[in-house]
This record gives sequence, C-alpha cells and structure tokens, in this order.
Amino acid sequence: MIVLSVLYPKSAGSRFDYEYYLTKHMPLAAARFSSMTKSTVMRGVSAPDGSAAAYEVITLLEFPSAEALAADMAAHGAEVTGDVANATDIQPVLQISEVVEPQGNSLDL
Repeated sequence: MIVLSVLYPKSAGSRFDYEYYLTKHMPLAAARFSSMTKSTVMRGVSAPDGSAAAYEVITLLEFPSAEALAADMAAHGAEVTGDVANATDIQPVLQISEVVEPQGNSLDL
C-alpha cells in the first residue's frame, strides 16, 4: 500500500478554511482519485511537549500501489492540487510512502 501524505505547515497569518477543505476539496479528491482506498484528515493540536503543532493539517491518502497513485495524479492531479488554493494559502509538503507495518499489526517490543 502507498500513502500520499499532504502536510500543511503552520505559519503565522496563514489561512486554512476547514469547511471548504472538508466539504469541497476532499470530496473532489475522492471523486477524481478513483483508486484511492482511504483518506484521513488530521488537524494539528500540539507537539508532545505542549508547544504549537508543526502542521496545521496532515492529510493521508491511501492507494493500492505507486502505479495507481501515479495514474490518478496524471489524470487529475492538476485539478485536485489546483483546488487547494481555495482552502488555504499554505504551500503543502508532499511525501509518498510505502506502508511497511499494516494497520492492526502489533510490534513485539
């Protein structure tokens, strides 16, 4: 499984419209990225020491393979990424990761 992480760093004076992001942008992503199997949107609350969170929002988009993500991005990536500006003026940081410990498995510590 492949995860596209979309991280929106916190910065003073930045704008993030949660209502638009959750009710317009994420449904657009779900409609256009037909191979996406799951999405998770997380709002930054704080760092472990209680200081400010490093990220306003972290969104995780799951795909069955790197090829599936690449195909969806080739077909609709420009439209979906272009829509981000309607929700925020924060430039997101993107990372593609491979899941090596599937959800539900426990580590033997």
